[in-house]
Amino acid sequence: MIPSRRAWEGLGNRTEKAPSRAPKRPETEAATCSDRGDRESGGEMKGRSSGWCSLALVAFQVAGCSLPGGEPTLDSALRARQLMVPVAGVAPDQVPDNFRAPRSGAHIHGAVDIPAPRGTPVLSADDGRVLRLQQNRKGGLTIYATDESEHFIYYYAHLDAYCHGLAKDTRLGRGQVIGSVGTTGDAHRSEPHLHFQVMVRPSEGRWWDGDAIDPRPYFTSAGRRTASARRGTFEKAPENPTPPAEAKLERRS
Repeated sequence: MIPSRRAWEGLGNRTEKAPSRAPKRPETEAATCSDRGDRESGGEMKGRSSGWCSLALVAFQVAGCSLPGGEPTLDSALRARQLMVPVAGVAPDQVPDNFRAPRSGAHIHGAVDIPAPRGTPVLSADDGRVLRLQQNRKGGLTIYATDESEHFIYYYAHLDAYCHGLAKDTRLGRGQVIGSVGTTGDAHRSEPHLHFQVMVRPSEGRWWDGDAIDPRPYFTSAGRRTASARRGTFEKAPENPTPPAEAKLERRS
């Protein structure tokens, strides 16, 4: 079992030597330096000292450092997913390095923007299933999906359209067409791209609120080229749109 990010942060926050009378801290305790930011309204990680402390701990684990007991690291677990670049015809070395690009309010991007012509097929980066189709102010037409192990969350935004028939709980195969590149939401209309984010799925159930990981080192194959989409392949809105009560869940591009 992969320990939660908060459990890892708890490990990283321990002192090397504790007083003999001090009670042992549980491994699942969250580190006080973790700062996720306002994920429900923005979805980006803040670049404050606390946020950078969380990122440093993430980088340490993602680098492949072992956890106590020989448990798998995030690095080994994510590498095992063998992610495909989720845009048709784009190779791993063509994905821009904009994960840490600054954003307003001391935020960082926390995702990668992959430019492509409008209408280019968007592919599922991994095997798994759809968690939610959602339209919101920032991301426009979006898809939340998870891998087969449900350890990771994949977020696709600014889609021009969904693939016809896509719905919550639809099973996905790596390379399956799930939508098309666009500029919905707050994306510049002259710069179509896919906003793609990989997050660790939190143990407390708020799967849209996980810590982001730069996906570029984990892409192992180019987005497969697909035949030109036939008329009727895509649809502009989900078949089962998100209820109004959940519409506040948004992520910035």
